[in-house]
Amino acid sequence: MMLSLLAYNLTNWLRTLCFPEKQKNMQIETIRTRIIKVASKLVKSGRSFTLNYLLS
Repeated sequence: MMLSLLAYNLTNWLRTLCFPEKQKNMQIETIRTRIIKVASKLVKSGRSFTLNYLLS
C-alpha cells in the first residue's frame, strides 16, 4: 500500500511541476498510457521473437 501511495504522489508531483497548463488535469491512467506504456510490435523471425518499438 505504501508503494502505491508513493507512486501516486510522485505522479502528482511530476504532473504539477513538469506538465504544461493544458495537461495538468489529466488523470493518472492517461499519464501512464501516454508516458510509460510504449507502443511496440511483436515480430517473429525464424525461431525468435523481437519487439520493434514504434516511435514517431
